[in-house]
Amino acid sequence: MFGNQSLATISLTNEYSIMKTGNILISIGLLVISDLHGIAAERKQDYMNYHQNIIKAEKLIANEEYKEALLIYEQVFSSYDFIFLKEYQVATQLA
Repeated sequence: MFGNQSLATISLTNEYSIMKTGNILISIGLLVISDLHGIAAERKQDYMNYHQNIIKAEKLIANEEYKEALLIYEQVFSSYDFIFLKEYQVATQLA
């Protein structure tokens, strides 16, 4: 009978260790996710300026100032991670 209690204690201890390890892994996962969210928030770009520059370029196109407009598009492309497809299409036509 004493031997069975030892096995039960070992079994419970192992289950507790597994649960504890699982909780630690979950905690680490949550920390990684929150860090990634913080990094993404830091990298968030101001697309208000993006659109203001595109509007400037479009006005230059309307005034037939194509080289100046293309320079603005190139500046926007080098400054932002995400570029709307329309801007690529317009810049391609200008080039």
